[in-house]
Amino acid sequence: MDDANKRIAGLELRLQRLVDMEDIRQALYTYARGTDRCDRPLIEAAYHEDAWDDHGSFRGDRSTIVEVIAGNRAGAANSMHHL
Repeated sequence: MDDANKRIAGLELRLQRLVDMEDIRQALYTYARGTDRCDRPLIEAAYHEDAWDDHGSFRGDRSTIVEVIAGNRAGAANSMHHL
């Protein structure tokens, strides 16, 4: 592989890392917004279909965490995340 191809391959790796980081950031934003608004579809969208959450005292799959968060937060007066 010549120098130009090595540079391109290196740039592709760096670009993929940036894309991956942004995907993670957007998932965090979606999770926080969904949790703060008790919005079940938004909370669900923050998790992969086969996700497993080990979240403090909670451990469970995506559908269970969505129900727990939305159910627990439904009676809360306020919720705010700082990311």
